[in-house]
Amino acid sequence: MINSQQIKYASLSLLIVFFIYLAYLSVKWAIASVIEVQLRHQLGEAQSQLTTNLTIEDWQNIATQLSFAEQMHENNSELSILGMFANQVKGQKFEQQQLRDAANIAYQQSIKDAEKGLKLRPSWTALWEGLVVNKIHSGQYDNTLEAGFERIVSLGRWEYSAQYQLVYNAFLNWNKLTEFEHILVGKAFKQLYIMTLKTDILIKNLTEGVNKSIICVNDSKDLILFCEN
Repeated sequence: MINSQQIKYASLSLLIVFFIYLAYLSVKWAIASVIEVQLRHQLGEAQSQLTTNLTIEDWQNIATQLSFAEQMHENNSELSILGMFANQVKGQKFEQQQLRDAANIAYQQSIKDAEKGLKLRPSWTALWEGLVVNKIHSGQYDNTLEAGFERIVSLGRWEYSAQYQLVYNAFLNWNKLTEFEHILVGKAFKQLYIMTLKTDILIKNLTEGVNKSIICVNDSKDLILFCEN
């Protein structure tokens, strides 16, 4: 029979294992934070190169550097900054196909980074935001994207940035989304509308470049305020 002494030792062993695991997580996250600072600096250096005459080789070097950083740091969504480089250059230094190729490298890297990060920190809003935005930009309309929509909406109205990015990018790609995703976008918009006091500015920002006639064909109750303005 198991006596009280054995139970005591077993409980103590479990407690020790628990604290060792907590220490492991603390060290891992501390290292990740250090790498994050390094990565921010690296991205800043890369972004500053936009003022020079970038070549396709420059893009490839940047992608290689970021790939190395991504191997060190699994849970940083800031690699999505690379995805904005192509838009900032605006075709002045590249042919359009080269821009698309460079942007595709960025989006794929960002998606991979976000998916890895979510395994470690599944509740981190910035990772869900990065996953959704970059999947839309890269044209990956799959179950993971839909799950990202659901997650961001479920995070609630306080996550303004994630809600805004979801709604804005969804409006620009409305016809590529499913009916269920349309419903989720409506919910995210309603949360945005409730949280902002300057609703007229919100509507104005969300309508830039958006075809409201497509979005408002079948008005959902959550999008009425958008469609009526």
